[in-house]
Amino acid sequence: MDITQITPLFILFSGQNDVEIYTPIIQNAIREVQSMLKVGTNQTDERLPFVAASVANYRYTQITAARDKIAYTPAGKIDETHNGIQQFDFAKSLMEQYMCSIKDLLKDDCFSFTGIS
Repeated sequence: MDITQITPLFILFSGQNDVEIYTPIIQNAIREVQSMLKVGTNQTDERLPFVAASVANYRYTQITAARDKIAYTPAGKIDETHNGIQQFDFAKSLMEQYMCSIKDLLKDDCFSFTGIS
């Protein structure tokens, strides 16, 4: 996966124009997606940049939602113009949809062995 493909998608999803400070989040999202992939997966699959960008956007909104919880106005109330929880829910839904689009590429880490009687 190439960060130059993922960054414009992150801009589209997040609405941020100055993404230089978010480069570590994007790079971490790339590593996160790579760790979920089956061995031998083609890293140039055209779906992967969308998945990585959606993961980066999800992590970004986690940060901003947490920051918004403590962003009070001078009157002492949370600024209602920026709903971090709603953006977080949208980012989570977007990421889940993109994850579903690559389910054929993901490792199956959900198996659990309970025993034989």
